[in-house]
Amino acid sequence: MKNMLLKGCCALSVMIIACWLVGVPFVFSDSLGARGDAKVNLFNSADQALKEAQLNKAELFSPRAYKEGVEYYNDADEAFSKGKDLAGIERKLSKAVEYFKKALETSGHASEFFQKAKKARDDAENVDALKYEYKLWKEADDRFNKAILRYENGDLDKARTDAKDAEKLYRDAELETIKTSYLDSVRKDIRTLKDLGKKNNAPKIFTKAEKLTLNAAKEIERQRYSNDNAGQIVAEAGYESKHALYVHHLIRKMKDADYTFEDVVLEGERSLTRICDEAGIVPKFDKGLGDVDRAIVDEIKKLKFKNNQLEKNLQVMNEKAISLESQISRLMNDEEELKRQRHLAEDALKKQKMKQAQHEKKIQSIRSAFAHDEGKVLMDGKNVIIRLYGLNFPSGKAVIEPRYFGLLTKVKKSFAMFRDCEVVIEGHTDALGSDAVNQKLSEERAEAVKQYILANAAIPESRITAIGYGETKPVASNETEAGQTKNRRIDVVIVPATE
Repeated sequence: MKNMLLKGCCALSVMIIACWLVGVPFVFSDSLGARGDAKVNLFNSADQALKEAQLNKAELFSPRAYKEGVEYYNDADEAFSKGKDLAGIERKLSKAVEYFKKALETSGHASEFFQKAKKARDDAENVDALKYEYKLWKEADDRFNKAILRYENGDLDKARTDAKDAEKLYRDAELETIKTSYLDSVRKDIRTLKDLGKKNNAPKIFTKAEKLTLNAAKEIERQRYSNDNAGQIVAEAGYESKHALYVHHLIRKMKDADYTFEDVVLEGERSLTRICDEAGIVPKFDKGLGDVDRAIVDEIKKLKFKNNQLEKNLQVMNEKAISLESQISRLMNDEEELKRQRHLAEDALKKQKMKQAQHEKKIQSIRSAFAHDEGKVLMDGKNVIIRLYGLNFPSGKAVIEPRYFGLLTKVKKSFAMFRDCEVVIEGHTDALGSDAVNQKLSEERAEAVKQYILANAAIPESRITAIGYGETKPVASNETEAGQTKNRRIDVVIVPATE
């Protein structure tokens, strides 16, 4: 009892340590489940290596390394089930993975080296050569395994020779199996008929069947990998051998029953009469079977002609159906395309409306920022014009007085509403004074506003321009003082970026 308790404690300790190392919690109330989880995690790498080796036929192409890996894996499995030292189990699994990887690597090279032999082996296996030609298969397999072992030992020349021998033996096993599987049943019938000797009541049919069987064997020998023609000849031989057996037994029964030639003729007429009844023909045998035979053939021809006409009509209807289906498909595609285009147009219109609404909201926000006597916000297409009536300069000068800094700050904030916009500062004067003086003054005032904005707003110089128009673009009459006041102005034009 004491020894059993000690063994149980050791096993439990191993499970707890294993779970701790792989990060799996050990629950005493479900120790079997935890033990299973621990094994899955512990054996994971080895399981994957084993699976990959099996998928790549390592057992066939690298049997020695594969066998070593399996032995280490089984030892680790047994040690785990007995609750042995975890470190020892891990060492065994590590060795198993090492050998599985070695087997996998060898298999990769060997599968190319033994490609032809392996193909011959697969072909022989596909026709069940192991069942029908066991000796040939066993000899081929022994030679193939010998070639692989020599390959593992690095003896490539002898491995190549053994592989060629194995390939030939596999092909021989395949050929003999094909002959057996194709011809076994037919040959059995042929032997039965041959054993009858002169008692064979169907010698002509037998001779034909025997000849077809010999031709089939030759055809299989000639085209062992493409046996469609051979299969057809074997089928014909099989039919004729069965035919010969049937005729033989039928004639024997007739002889035993004392059939006369008249009975044979009447039996044939009865068979033809049944056919004629189904075809709606009234048979007349007073001139032999020829007229009845021709009548049946003519009726068959008529039926064939009608059938051909029906098939042609059916083909035409099928073509029309295909054409209609194609038209329906095109219409459905057109409808889907129209729906898609409509959705695209609706989405574009929706986006445009949203952009327009956002733009108008920005304009409204700018308008609300300026008092009536400070300026007026106008639209020129998508361009926004802030006409600064409230920005005045000393007579004949281009100096911005501090009291207008607040107004220009509002202008500066307007730029932030239009990402990457261009800005044009336009200077304008009234018509008093000379044209040259007014032109120069308008340019200097526009430049002054530009420099102020550059100094106080985060806008690159490349996107702001100052232009002077002098008295050339009045917005009111220069004949009145009120009009002259309106004409003396700065227009800030915001040009939104093209989207």
